[in-house]
Amino acid sequence: MVPRTLTLHMDFHKNLPTPKVTSKDCYYANKLRTNLFGIYCGNQDVINCFMYDETIAGTGPNGVISLLDYLLVKVHQEQGKHQTLIVWVDNSPAQFKENYLFFYMDYLVKKGDFLRTDLKFLLEGHSYSFCDRRFGTIQKYLDNQETIQVPKDWATVLNKSHLLNIKVYWVSQEMIKD
Repeated sequence: MVPRTLTLHMDFHKNLPTPKVTSKDCYYANKLRTNLFGIYCGNQDVINCFMYDETIAGTGPNGVISLLDYLLVKVHQEQGKHQTLIVWVDNSPAQFKENYLFFYMDYLVKKGDFLRTDLKFLLEGHSYSFCDRRFGTIQKYLDNQETIQVPKDWATVLNKSHLLNIKVYWVSQEMIKD
């Protein structure tokens, strides 16, 4: 039997400022950051877009590990168990090179979810990984939106788009583990 491998690529897109309005009065007002964290699943050829504002979570290890864990549970339910997990990330020290992510990958093996986990880093200057290419397409679509009133509107607009191979999740506080 050939080992079943689950291959993921994780990355953050630039912050989406909210509100996005055309009025000059509101243009200079303080904005709330809305984060877009993408996890591309090579097995399904789908990018999972986790969107949340800065009041729910940051872009550090708690958010990354919580959303990765959430997706792994969903993938296990939909596809069954895999023997190997390979996760590709960029070289962001604050998001992916924290020791918590390494310990989480080790925990997955000790828990019996996988026989092996690999955390791989893209070379510096990689510029156009799969997530980056999809984020470019998503950004072009979002740029065409004239107004966005509240952070959750970004997820609603993206969910209603006709872009292919995208799953959109609005992240709730319950999804974030500490």
